[in-house]
Amino acid sequence: MALPDAERIAEVRDKGRLVELARAAGVAVPETWQPDGVDALRDMADDIPMPVIVKVRRGVAGVGLEKVESREELLGTFARMVERFCLDAGEMPIVQALAPGEDYCVTALFERGEPRGSMTYRNLAKLSDGGPGAVRETVEAHAAEAATRKL
Repeated sequence: MALPDAERIAEVRDKGRLVELARAAGVAVPETWQPDGVDALRDMADDIPMPVIVKVRRGVAGVGLEKVESREELLGTFARMVERFCLDAGEMPIVQALAPGEDYCVTALFERGEPRGSMTYRNLAKLSDGGPGAVRETVEAHAAEAATRKL
């Protein structure tokens, strides 16, 4: 089975850490805020342009991912996620600006850092708003694949 070691998985499982790794690798990422709690978010909320996405750090398939349109909705959604997912310090959700363009997903296989294959797709239909893809189309997205290789 092609599977990286647990240390490599842990490096990218946390979306906040993944943003930091992507930036360090020179991969473009949307503006991201990583408040350490509800009070910290309240202090910075006036400076965050809406709309944004609130994401739990370890969610998959659209779980723990919500688009918000206002400061009040941002604060309420963030607090609800902290409670719903029983998040402790260091696990707080991240807040990300919306990125223009289409949403692509790149799946890649590397062997000791060398690319062996990749496939990029976009979701044509989802099971729910922001949820996992139900119908997907394979596409060419060379820029997305290049970013994956950089990362």
